[in-house]
Amino acid sequence: MGYTTHDIELIAQGAEAATLGVWPRINENHNNTFENTNQLVVTGFPDFATSPALHADTSTYVDYLRWKLDKNLDNQNLVVYIYWKRIATAGTVHAKVTIDGTDSAEVTTSSSSIAFSTITVTPTTATNGREVVLSVKHGTNVNSKAKIESVSCYVVPGSVSHGVKTSGFALVDSTPPAGDRIHTEMMSRILDGAVQVAKDRPSCVFSSLSDYQMTTARAGTTSTSFKTITTFRVPFPDKTERDYNLHIYLNSSSKASGVPVCRLYMNGKQLGSDASGIGWHTFTISGAVNNLQNFQTIPINVQLKTNNASYTSEITTAQITRKPS
Repeated sequence: MGYTTHDIELIAQGAEAATLGVWPRINENHNNTFENTNQLVVTGFPDFATSPALHADTSTYVDYLRWKLDKNLDNQNLVVYIYWKRIATAGTVHAKVTIDGTDSAEVTTSSSSIAFSTITVTPTTATNGREVVLSVKHGTNVNSKAKIESVSCYVVPGSVSHGVKTSGFALVDSTPPAGDRIHTEMMSRILDGAVQVAKDRPSCVFSSLSDYQMTTARAGTTSTSFKTITTFRVPFPDKTERDYNLHIYLNSSSKASGVPVCRLYMNGKQLGSDASGIGWHTFTISGAVNNLQNFQTIPINVQLKTNNASYTSEITTAQITRKPS
């Protein structure tokens, strides 16, 4: 059932809940907020085909894409949609998603026609800022490759159970026993529930994904001095000032040698300090700094350099989410 508006002023503390016809519907709305609020984590159109066939061990998965998961401390399901196909005359390619050391069930395709596959994985640790990895491999035919055209990841909740969640959310019985009176905790749950869900499932407002295995990238450079390699044009959706997380994964073409360094500018001001080294780096975009206006598109200038011109510095992932409070 979908959410429908009811006037909470019709509910008075101390009233007998079972005698108020609107009370079950308000409770149902409260519980539906938890169960029906899907949230986008990341989406992207990766650069060209990955080639796990280059790896001698055909049974070994290869990291392909990676992104961050802010919050979801209630550990609701992650559902990843991949739009992909096999590139080869025969064979099968495999994919899986990993978070918290837990692997999803793998999906496979042996079709040369593009199609969607759905991967579901359930996080297990209540930790903010976890990494999610999409991996691929080929089967017995070493010439098989997986071409992934697009990827989207969502938090997709299940049914809410009794008990207080890590987010603070707690359900309310839609059919209270006769004689039960509306008390302060009942009112607090209903008033706070939507906010608790929104804080635990911050939405993505911008993302870009590239193949982790690439030796060259659309956002890369071999320059040993800072060079502008791309500009993110971000349509910030909020009408009021708020903060955002900007997660960037810096990589090197060797995956081990070379030190990538990143510098960001927004509205003519540098965001934070230079980020250096292979791995994740998080910047804060402050509402007080970016001077947001209604749905204003703001460019973020991205500069990169490397400490060794033999290696390409690159950005594998860029992801902006509302900063969880």
